[in-house]
Order: sequence, then structure tokens, then C-alpha cells
Amino acid sequence: VPQGRQEPPMLQAKVASGELPPVDERLPENPAVVGGRDAIGVYGGEVRMIHFDPVWCVSNYDWNAERLLHYSDIDLRTIVPNVFEAWEVSPDGTTFTIKMRKGLKWSDGEPVTTEDVRFFIEDVWFYKELNAAPMWQLRFDGGANNAPAKLEVIDDFTFKLTYAASFGALPAHMTRWEPVGNWPSILQPAHFCKKYHNKYTDQAKLDQMAKDAKLETWVQLFNQRCGPSQWGLGVWQFPAWITSDPFPTLSPWILKEIPQEGLIMMERNPYYWKVDLEGNQLPYIDSLRFDYITQTDAAKLKLAQKELDALGMHDVTMAEYPFYKENEPTGNFQVMDYISCMSDRDVLFPQHVIYKEASKL
Repeated sequence: VPQGRQEPPMLQAKVASGELPPVDERLPENPAVVGGRDAIGVYGGEVRMIHFDPVWCVSNYDWNAERLLHYSDIDLRTIVPNVFEAWEVSPDGTTFTIKMRKGLKWSDGEPVTTEDVRFFIEDVWFYKELNAAPMWQLRFDGGANNAPAKLEVIDDFTFKLTYAASFGALPAHMTRWEPVGNWPSILQPAHFCKKYHNKYTDQAKLDQMAKDAKLETWVQLFNQRCGPSQWGLGVWQFPAWITSDPFPTLSPWILKEIPQEGLIMMERNPYYWKVDLEGNQLPYIDSLRFDYITQTDAAKLKLAQKELDALGMHDVTMAEYPFYKENEPTGNFQVMDYISCMSDRDVLFPQHVIYKEASKL
């Protein structure tokens, strides 16, 4: 772990006033270290993007999504730690011992522990009032009797999953699982979601909360705030309720405000758990801005007028590929084709700084 952890300038005043604890208390004991191929970055700045829905800014997926494990960006095939710090697999591929990062915190400062795993598996996936059929990755048994995986919590930061049959692909599945209610997953902010669960909150209170939210049942309320199908809550989906009841995430940026319909303003997560090779807490960029537009031509105009810093994979179209390429030499942007498991993988990164070695980028 790099020594001499640095405080992002944007947060220094909050630390000095006591509003935030110092960076050493916000980072886990063993933060994820990013770097090795690029220079150390510079703090500050805002990235300007667009989105085509007043609630969903799905190209933020590229910037803000974090997986429980991920593939190495060096060889694109080796599975490496990310949210989870380490894992071991039994020789027969049936038992997985997973270690979490001690001191890791949600974006609201609450600790991330095995309770967040236990809650999601036992009180969401296998809670019959919420789910009739848990995700198949928790029921894999090689075709025997649909036997559920067995969860064993060892301590606050270690747990085991044991299957009835060899499931060697489980770590690969975790490269798609996020620490929120989107995609299949096994990690969720229990302290937040228990507010909406009838096992932890008085039924009369839940009924009133559901009524206040113009919903009929506590199940509807829970599924709105914490349901496994609510992809991207606090990451790239921002329904109206989330401004007053922020959904905790582990992403680099968190919602700051929605000053008008569709205008999504985000700022750095002070509890983000990654550092660079010199120990600087990431991310480098202070804020993200997503402007809501309704026409693809508006995106082209903003790009031409140098009002955008990135057009993500969901904001560009192959139909306009000739336009992008024809204007690339004079438009101060790059058209980049990314390796991905998804088909819509074209991204534009306008260049606002001319690099002497731009031809080599």
C-alpha cells in the first residue's frame, strides 16, 4: 500500500471543519491501488456529459460502476480483486472463501461488512415475501435439486459460499455484480435497506411510509428503494426520491443535486476506496455534470461547440459514425472503440488539451 495518503483539495476544508474525518480514517486498511501505466494525475475539474432520459444517465455506467471483482486491464482475462479484497476456491470448486476490505465504507460513511452480504442473501434473495425465485447463481447445483448455496459468515469481513456442485465460474460472475441493487449481486447497504424491510421496521411504520410514497405495500416500497431489479440506484439512475433519501454506493462519484429536471450533478465520493501509486485518494476529477437532451442532433451540436468532455457508449450511434470520423481531425476529439462484452461500445473523448504525443495515444 502506498505511503503518505493525500487528501483531495476539494475535501480539505470539510476535514478541517470536522465535517469529514481525515482521509486515513475514510480509506480501508488495504485500499485498492490503481496505476502502473499512466502518470500520476492532477486533482480538480468537471466532466460534462449528456443523457437522453430525465432519470437515467446510463453512460455514467462507464465512469461510476464498480464490480465485486473485475478483469485485469493488463491482459483482459485474469480476474483480480476490486470491492472484494481476496478469495479462495476449494479444489473441487464448491466452496468459496471471500475476504472483504476491512475499513471499507459506503458513501455515507457506514462500514461495509459481511452483514451487507448476509442481509442481501438471506433477507432479500431468500425472503419469500420479496422473492419467489432467488437468482440462479445462488441456486446452482449442477442440475440436481435446485439446492441453494449455503452462506457461512466467519467474521465481519470473511464469509463462505458453498455449493452442492462445482461452480468454478462464480468469480467470473462476480465481475458483473455490483455493490448495489443492480444486476445479480450479493452485496447491498443493509443499514439503508433495513429501513424498508418488515423484519427490521414496524409494519405500521412501513405501511405509512408506503402510503406517503404513493405505493400500496411495503414490498413495493422496498423494491423501489432496494429491489434487485433497480439497476444503477445512485450510480446511473436517479429517481426523484433519491435526492432526499440518498442510496449509499461504493462509486467514485455520488449525487450532489438535481437542480432542474434531468440535470444531474455529481461530486467525488469522500469515502472512495482506491488510491494511486503515490497514495492519493481517487478519483482525480471533482465532479460530473449530465445535461438532459432529447435529440441526438443536440449531442452533435454540443460536441461541435466543445461543450462536452465525453460521449458515452449509450450516447453515440453507428449511424453517425461517418460524422464523428470526418470531424475528428478538426473537432478536437477522439473516436475510440473499446473492447467490451457489450455491442454498443463506442465512446468519444473530446480533447481539450493538445498533446505533443497525441499521435501515440
